[in-house]
Amino acid sequence: MPKAKKKSKPAPKKKTERHLLAIIIIGIFVVLIIGGAVLIYPNYYHNKVFPGIKVGSIDLSGKTYLEALDLIDSPINSFNKEGLVFTYQEEKVALQPTLVGTDIGSSYEILTFDSNATIQEAYSFGRRGNYWSNFKEQLAALIYGQPINLNYYFNAKEVENSLIQNYSQFEFPHKDASLNFNQNAFSIIPEEQGRIFDYQTIVNEMADNVRNLEFQPVYLELEPDPPQITENQAVSLLIQAEAIADFAPLTVRYGEQNWEINKETFSDWLDFRFTDSNSTSQNEIWVGLNPERAGDYLESLREKIDVPVKEGKFKIEEGKVTQFQASQPGISLAILSSVQALESNFIKGNKKEAELMVQEEQPEITTENINNLGIRELIGTGKSDFSGSPRNRRANIQLGADKLNGILIKPEEEFSLLKALGKFEASEGWLPELVIKGNKTVPELGGGACQFGTTMFRAALDTGLPVTSRRNHSYTVSYYYPIGTDATIYDPAPDLKFINDTKNYILLQTKIEGNELIFEMWGTKDGRIVEKTDPRLSGWQSPPPTKTIETEDLAPGQVKCTERAHQGVSAEFDYKVTYSDGEVKEETFQSKYKPWQEVCLLGVEKKTIESPPTSVE
Repeated sequence: MPKAKKKSKPAPKKKTERHLLAIIIIGIFVVLIIGGAVLIYPNYYHNKVFPGIKVGSIDLSGKTYLEALDLIDSPINSFNKEGLVFTYQEEKVALQPTLVGTDIGSSYEILTFDSNATIQEAYSFGRRGNYWSNFKEQLAALIYGQPINLNYYFNAKEVENSLIQNYSQFEFPHKDASLNFNQNAFSIIPEEQGRIFDYQTIVNEMADNVRNLEFQPVYLELEPDPPQITENQAVSLLIQAEAIADFAPLTVRYGEQNWEINKETFSDWLDFRFTDSNSTSQNEIWVGLNPERAGDYLESLREKIDVPVKEGKFKIEEGKVTQFQASQPGISLAILSSVQALESNFIKGNKKEAELMVQEEQPEITTENINNLGIRELIGTGKSDFSGSPRNRRANIQLGADKLNGILIKPEEEFSLLKALGKFEASEGWLPELVIKGNKTVPELGGGACQFGTTMFRAALDTGLPVTSRRNHSYTVSYYYPIGTDATIYDPAPDLKFINDTKNYILLQTKIEGNELIFEMWGTKDGRIVEKTDPRLSGWQSPPPTKTIETEDLAPGQVKCTERAHQGVSAEFDYKVTYSDGEVKEETFQSKYKPWQEVCLLGVEKKTIESPPTSVE
């Protein structure tokens, strides 16, 4: 009987086809899901910030533009209202974002926020490319999160300076063991342990709080500050100090001038010095020159050596440019380099004479053919009114006007007003005005400098020059009306800058008529036409109530208030320059002014600070 045939198995080909079909179906399904997500996901969040996006510690996921703005404005308003708060024991210091002077014109900012720019960046993430690149950004933010940088300005240097002015009274820096020369003999003054604040770490902590929009105080703690030179380390060097002192008298020279240094003076310069050693745990201690004591002596020679650099300055006289100050190279005694040279020659080189070191500075304008500079006519004017200015401010305005008068601005030069004014130092003639920093009123030099910023800004606009750097004041100030046409300056920033694009030199002429500061720009007209609208004002805000700050700088019970309160407002004006070749450049200058509260200082009793023990176990 024949055997029954076995049933054949399904062909592998059919099985593969079914698998392939399933994969295709799944693939289509996945594509549809992804495609749907690419279309639906952004539509769902069409007016909202995409999930995963943060500014600092604040999650903006799913928030509308205005909701997101409110979220970050809450801590920003706390910073603006309460300031940057620091605490040490019972001493609380709140640095206001704008440090204000007893004259409002002296105010300047240490902290500003641009919440609109920040939220615009957050809202734009996932919306700035094509569909596919946008979706990749959206997906990455959802899975990994996306931090958005806060748009802000934080003046760390000025915050640190303000902290030092408020808290240095609690510090006791270390004192190294030092040489003392008295009655023709050397002795050692023992070292003292110290305790100080680590200001850089403190400021960095506050900067992190600001960056993360976490409004909270920073607590200060004194840190040990051990001496670097001890009596035990230095005692063996007394004999060396005596041998070095016996080398006097010595001679210091500059050119044909010379000064004899007798033994008593030279011995007073000697001190213990140390060099950090990277290879051992011990510092190398040796006898050298004390930079402060030797430097003080050299400072007394400065007036016999220094020659100030002078730029060529010019004026318009009977239609011609004439020079009223010739250019002159400058020479300045280099104190630190000179001390090092004396130390190298007298102590390390066993020489009896040493030459002082100087720095040379060349003037920028040395031209002699002054009437070929293209200075023919008045091409622009800026004016501002400083009525009501106190005495020191008026003196500073006169000083600054004199410094700026006659300056030449080269073709294609980016003019910096701060550079032209130079350093705000008492030696330059600048007078102080009081600025409130936390619980202190601190004299700062150069009050009234913003009068130059505003006047120069207006002169540059009237001349049709491109302004490359300008910031308005934090508050409306009567000295700078009309509102929206001012410019603030403060060393080292902000600055007022513009470019001379006229292809000829520009001569700056300054003058004061009554209470009006006038800057005239002389050069050659090139056919450009300047048009400017009047400022448009909007968004008026009422000022906050008067704020009282306790200070030890006034007699107890004495009250001193700043200028009256001012409303906050936004201002803008349109600026248009049409060049002779038909090219047109347009710009809208925008300014936002905070409401200004009257600030009053109230004198309180001074606190007694106990000195710490001079040694630490």
